[in-house]
Amino acid sequence: MRSAFIITIKDLKQRARDRSALLMVFVIPLALVLIFSQALAGVTGSPSELKFVFADPDKSEIGTVFHDQVLKTLEADGLITLSLAVTEEEASGAIAAGDAGAAIVIPSGFEESIYSGSPDAIQVIGHADAFLSPLVAKAIADSFASELNTLIISAAAAGVDLADAGALGRIAGEIALTKGIVTIDDFSASRKELDATTFYSAGMAIFFVFFSVQFGITSLIEERNRGTMPRLIAAPIPTWSILAGKVLSTFVVGVMSMAVLVVASTFIVGAEWGDLVGVTVLVLLAVLSAMGIMTLVATVVRTAEQAGNAQAIVAVAMGMLGGTFFPVAQIGGLIEKVSLLTPHAWFMRGLSGLQSGGNLGDVWQEAAAILIFALVTGAIGFARARRLVAP
Repeated sequence: MRSAFIITIKDLKQRARDRSALLMVFVIPLALVLIFSQALAGVTGSPSELKFVFADPDKSEIGTVFHDQVLKTLEADGLITLSLAVTEEEASGAIAAGDAGAAIVIPSGFEESIYSGSPDAIQVIGHADAFLSPLVAKAIADSFASELNTLIISAAAAGVDLADAGALGRIAGEIALTKGIVTIDDFSASRKELDATTFYSAGMAIFFVFFSVQFGITSLIEERNRGTMPRLIAAPIPTWSILAGKVLSTFVVGVMSMAVLVVASTFIVGAEWGDLVGVTVLVLLAVLSAMGIMTLVATVVRTAEQAGNAQAIVAVAMGMLGGTFFPVAQIGGLIEKVSLLTPHAWFMRGLSGLQSGGNLGDVWQEAAAILIFALVTGAIGFARARRLVAP
């Protein structure tokens, strides 16, 4: 076993001096995470980020009901943050300054338009860089307007003249008594999608670990082609220790690659990986599955160059199919099912379960699936790799 450790240390020293390997294993994955997380900043959001500004230049009873009975209720429930503006221009200025993501405006002449039988639309102004706030604001305004239109039509059918004193006030009162004019319900899935930062951190981690583990098996092919393998075989060491040393160095590089990205993404971009034990097990299994698959691919070619090319093709194809660049769960259908033929998809699924508050016991199926990839491909791949260290 001592000889295997010596070979491991020798290979690790070689990798440490290889700048291209360091770039592929550590620098490029982290750089891509930083780029993706910055590019997607502000695209996603949560209810705590829903900041609205409300303006009622018309100063109508309907506007008062909308503010007091709808928006203030949502604010009291902690779903939105609300501020007030006097005019539409002031509301637009608050949006331009970034103080809110969307503005809801009751336009001047709104009450008069109701009297005429053709109510104006409640205006929604969204920030150009916001995504969620304008959509939610529009949904709230549309829901309220729908209730308002229903009552106006009912009043007209009953022969009520909206211009009569108190008629509009009664309609406003009906709206105020209506329960659930606007509701925001929690339909959270038991397993949520990873947030953008964590998704790309995890995606880059498992995508590049398939490149990180290439070096061990390809070095075996290189040493055989260069004629240095016979010297190792002739040395007074067991032949199995040569393969064991290569395997161990590959495992160490793969684990270091993913561990560095997990730690760096957590502290630099705020990725949330979830339960530490669960993450550790998924990372170790992901490395083993990458080793098995890349070893199997390398043993079906003759030269190190052919192995590198074949491994790169397989790594990219499986990474894309497995959903490391985009969430395949959102596509669904056949693509989502086919993605389960890769350990990448199971790894991402497992992390989704951990980020939702789960632990290793909650993602044992995902862990078992990755383990099956590692055992099946590893058993075949390393059995074939033994011929590379045969006399």
